[in-house]
Amino acid sequence: MLIAFDLEGVAVSSGSACSSGKVERSHVLAAMGVPQELAGGAIRVSTGWTTAEADIERFLTVLSRICERREARHGICSSAGRNYEAGPAV
Repeated sequence: MLIAFDLEGVAVSSGSACSSGKVERSHVLAAMGVPQELAGGAIRVSTGWTTAEADIERFLTVLSRICERREARHGICSSAGRNYEAGPAV
């Protein structure tokens, strides 16, 4: 998914900021009880002071488009990015 987001012009990461370069499972996701097979495909989305609601909407649009393509090819991503309303910017 990282490459698909990159091709759409959206920057995401595959690991936590404090685990840059590590390949093992995130200790945070492990503590949350996320199964290994899901944790391996996790992405990190960061926001900042200048992130606008339009940026979040763009991310959700791109996520939905990526999932639709993956679902058509592989039957995965069936619910990600769907029926999701962005909450207020914090």
